[in-house]
Amino acid sequence: MRLLAFINQSPKPAKTISAFLLIVAVGFLNLSTGWEIDLSLLYFAPIAFATWFLGLRIGVFACMVCTAAWFWVDLALVHTYTSEFVHYWNTFIRLSFFLLFVYLLNALKNSHEHERSLARTDGLTGAANSRYFCELLELEIARSKRYQHPFTLSYFDLDNFKTVNDRFGHATGDKVLIVITDYIKNNLRTMDVLGRLGGDEFALLFPETDQNSVRTIVTKLQNGLLQAMQQHRWPITFSIGVVTCDTMFPDAEDLIKSADELMYTVKNSSKNAVKYVYYRDR
Repeated sequence: MRLLAFINQSPKPAKTISAFLLIVAVGFLNLSTGWEIDLSLLYFAPIAFATWFLGLRIGVFACMVCTAAWFWVDLALVHTYTSEFVHYWNTFIRLSFFLLFVYLLNALKNSHEHERSLARTDGLTGAANSRYFCELLELEIARSKRYQHPFTLSYFDLDNFKTVNDRFGHATGDKVLIVITDYIKNNLRTMDVLGRLGGDEFALLFPETDQNSVRTIVTKLQNGLLQAMQQHRWPITFSIGVVTCDTMFPDAEDLIKSADELMYTVKNSSKNAVKYVYYRDR
């Protein structure tokens, strides 16, 4: 698993060079062992590598290169056939098998990525589900602790969401959640993460963000969301708790609990407000 993660994180040029070197290595091994030993299966290794880590088009290109390498080895070994046509027919068959393998492997990869995405995202909104959000939060806590960089967690709840469900129906309630999620996604920074942790409860992770910076971000998001709710004439407001970690870094469960408690402090008092705190102050 660590090797796969390392390869995935490697730059594309490095992976391309690696695939090419694998092809060269298999070709020279095939040449050195002679025509009596069949090493055809080894050619699938660089093809699989190129397809899985570099995509379908590079995989198809790898098929062509491997077929050309195999063709060249056959010529170099002076392996005679009863007819010259046989040599080209065998080359065509090899290329066909390689291409079939590439398309099947690419379909498997797409299916794997789709299932992986479903396991990580909320089915209705497309936000990170609670499990995946906690995983990302734990990674950010570890990274921030190592480099002593601040980050912020925001936990917010929809005020009057039950009223919308009761008055307009659950289909409208689902639409509310989708509108909110889409607005936040379109106004987040690339590095920020949105998660849906409950029915109408969401969390936002802001890496590399101190308390001063997050005030501007959260205020802008809250104002934009309120305008979106007013445009649809939905009586929704937002109770928000925001925790910034600067010098102390708790685990993910404690941090979410702290932000949740802040949010409920707002919800049980004025609603439609934001409460900020440094975790070190708690």
